[in-house]
Amino acid sequence: ADNGEIRTILNIVFGTIGALALLMITVSGLRYVLSAGDPQKTAQARNGIIYSLVGLTIAIMAEAIVHFVVGRL
Repeated sequence: ADNGEIRTILNIVFGTIGALALLMITVSGLRYVLSAGDPQKTAQARNGIIYSLVGLTIAIMAEAIVHFVVGRL
């Protein structure tokens, strides 16, 4: 495959991952607001936000690493 095609495919993949992570952060934020003080629901929503942020961070780091490697090809 051409180097440009690889970059395009990876941009689509990482863009999708980032969009899904932001969607999950938004959904978890809404769940947190709507938990009405229920400790179990609040904890689940907080964990969802934390996991989404960790996933987003990993996706950003992976994108940087992949672009660095593909740039060397």
